[in-house]
Amino acid sequence: MECGSGGAIYVDGMVETMVVSGGSSIASNSAVGGGGAIYLGESVIRFTLDGNSTLAGNRVDGGSGGAVFIKSGVVRISVKGGSAITENIARNDGGAIYMNFYVSNFIVDGSSVISGNRATGGSGGAVAVRDNLFDIVVKGGSVIANNTARYDGGAIFLRSGVSNLTIDGSSVISGNRATGGSGGAIFVGSTAGSITLNGNSTVAGNRADGGSGGAIFIHFNVVSFEVKGGAVITNNSANNDGGAIYMNFYVSSFTVDGSSVISGNRATGGSGGAMYVNSTVSVFTVDGNSTVAGNRADGGSGGAIAVLNTVDSLAVKGGSAIVQNAASKDGGAIYVYSSVKVLAIDGNSTVYGNRATGGSGGAIAIWYGSVGLISVTGSSAVTNNTANYDGSF
Repeated sequence: MECGSGGAIYVDGMVETMVVSGGSSIASNSAVGGGGAIYLGESVIRFTLDGNSTLAGNRVDGGSGGAVFIKSGVVRISVKGGSAITENIARNDGGAIYMNFYVSNFIVDGSSVISGNRATGGSGGAVAVRDNLFDIVVKGGSVIANNTARYDGGAIFLRSGVSNLTIDGSSVISGNRATGGSGGAIFVGSTAGSITLNGNSTVAGNRADGGSGGAIFIHFNVVSFEVKGGAVITNNSANNDGGAIYMNFYVSSFTVDGSSVISGNRATGGSGGAMYVNSTVSVFTVDGNSTVAGNRADGGSGGAIAVLNTVDSLAVKGGSAIVQNAASKDGGAIYVYSSVKVLAIDGNSTVYGNRATGGSGGAIAIWYGSVGLISVTGSSAVTNNTANYDGSF
């Protein structure tokens, strides 16, 4: 038995199904050990919060899981039907929910809200998972906002990897903070399979005040990262590298498509105003009237994008624009430390008004290594970029 755990409900064994629904609430409970409201000591098949129900104002003063602590594996957690998880507090990890083992599915749907939760002395302001989380889906106009962690993952902290992370259907991830670490909104401690931001969804105003990745930090490889369908990543900031996104190892594919926007992000003390990759990118594409604009690397290179190894294919096409990004060193818009096999600007696209205020390559800097092919075609324009030293392009 965990001493002082489960302020309202304590179950030492397995739970097949737990449902809170019909406008119900579990609120203002407290515990010392784990689970301010609920402690579940073994596996959980289904945990559901539905029908405008709430988990609110619960706290744990000496452990993890301000509202809920689950000690073993979880098949599915669903927050849906306009339900809310708000203002829960944990002394350690998981301001609202802490899961000590794997999770198969975590779903937030139907205009539901996870907000204002805090991990005052740990990671995962709202949710912390110690093992793999296979699928995270935030959809249906749902919101994860204004959660805070003392260390990593202002909203969600995954100590291990994630297979699929999807934000869709005009959902919002905003205003989350990692005050002393990385991943202002989401921290992934291992590999990420597929990450998709789609359907006019928004990731905005998240902050990594003590590290990198203002919105998202991924510690290992990324198979596919897509920003599409009018999605927006804007006004995120990091104290170090990757104002919005930091990826620490190999990235197979990163795509911005479908009139999507990455804008106004800042790496205040490092490189990659919007995105920083500490290794190789196979394919990077901006397509379909999408825009990368107004991002800043105030302490390094790559006003919008910094890649610390090679890029096989870098393409801006389909009427897209990379405009008015700025770096304090090299590559006002894009900085690649090593070689690029193919650099293509096509289809009436624009690279305009980018600045390397203290270095070279007003728009693009490829620092050490060769370029196999550079092509500017299809009525595209590279104009009014400036560098303090060599090469406005």
